[in-house]
Amino acid sequence: MSSLNAEIRTAIALNHIDHARDLLRRALRDSPDAETYYLASQVAVSEQQKREFLSKALEIDPFYQDAHLAMERLKVLSRSEPEPSEAFRSEFAPIYQPKAKTGALSYALAGLGERLLAQLIDSFILLVLSSLVIALYLTFGIGEGDFEELLQDGVVISLLQIATSALYYIYFLTRHNGQTPGKAALGIRIVKLNGAQLTAWDAILRNIIGYYLSGLFFVLGYLWALWDERRQGWHDKLAGTVVIKAR
Repeated sequence: MSSLNAEIRTAIALNHIDHARDLLRRALRDSPDAETYYLASQVAVSEQQKREFLSKALEIDPFYQDAHLAMERLKVLSRSEPEPSEAFRSEFAPIYQPKAKTGALSYALAGLGERLLAQLIDSFILLVLSSLVIALYLTFGIGEGDFEELLQDGVVISLLQIATSALYYIYFLTRHNGQTPGKAALGIRIVKLNGAQLTAWDAILRNIIGYYLSGLFFVLGYLWALWDERRQGWHDKLAGTVVIKAR
């Protein structure tokens, strides 16, 4: 359910509302949790329906913070009695109707300064991790040898650095909703343009192969984001991703 919820979050963030509602229809039929009802509230067609979904989320998990905050916002912003709604009781609730009007569903692209700072944080963490891995290899994997053996060890060290980076990005991008520690610290995240969930291959394509390609020709691939409409570097375009402000 957590992977499906992550996919729903991404679809909502990218304003793919019809896709989000299709996913929610499946999620609400299959043992929905508090997060599922909270996400349903984000695409509700009325204030009353939103309250009902949030109430259901808090029934399941009274300590679910996002639902509490959303409910508090409703209390503050509410200026009239909510209209009655039978949608929640219907098997095919109106949240699945296409092109329903709803507010605050657009996403904001992350600033380039935020992305740079996030990358600096991740680079520092990776430097520490890679140094530990290489130190272990040098301690237990290298002995005295000739130049050819030392050259081979240099290749192994390079491969260890690449492997460490790959595992780092795969783990955080697929398990933490598109956020590495650096991006989480800056309140931004990576999402797929088509609303799909990030995969291990997406992480490798963007952050390993894509970073290498973007670094070519005087880092032209990184600079591309300065004038691109979606602020995509070559690595973003290669993986079909954008970097947005996290909700």
